[in-house]
Amino acid sequence: MAVGFQGVAQRHRSGIRELGERRVTAAFMGVFTNKVDRKGRVSVPAAFRTALADDNFPGIVAMRSIRDGVDAIEALGRQAMTRMSDSIVDMFGDGSDLASGLFSEAVEVPFDGEGRIILPDHLIAYARITDQATFLGRGPYFQIWEPAAGAQHRERLFQQLRAERSRLGLSLKGPVDGGR
Repeated sequence: MAVGFQGVAQRHRSGIRELGERRVTAAFMGVFTNKVDRKGRVSVPAAFRTALADDNFPGIVAMRSIRDGVDAIEALGRQAMTRMSDSIVDMFGDGSDLASGLFSEAVEVPFDGEGRIILPDHLIAYARITDQATFLGRGPYFQIWEPAAGAQHRERLFQQLRAERSRLGLSLKGPVDGGR
């Protein structure tokens, strides 16, 4: 199945596809809102679990967002976390406080037998999540939001994308919009 934007790699069953010399991780796509029970358990969308299937950890790495103005939980696989850490070490050296800051924020959260995770209390409080959580795909990672805040954030990003579409060269190049 081809992904919507022209020039983006086709989705491979394992979530990863070799493109020349580069290894490309499948994108986390879509928006899903799931119930959070009183123990903090929430089901991770099946599409996201599938994208993580090749990771060496059956779960996610979760942390407070490192982006300004984003009160959400950011989540990725352990391999992606390792790549992020390696890039910080490559740029700033082994003793970097940035790497320490990154790892001190990160929490490994395993899947249970039903594909659920238990969100840590400090992350639930940070994102102000109560009885539902919205999962927003962000390409190589995803975010977990309080639903109303996630919807506002998503709309703001969509309007920004729409305004920047031409400058970014984004085109669906299909019969629906004829490449406009």
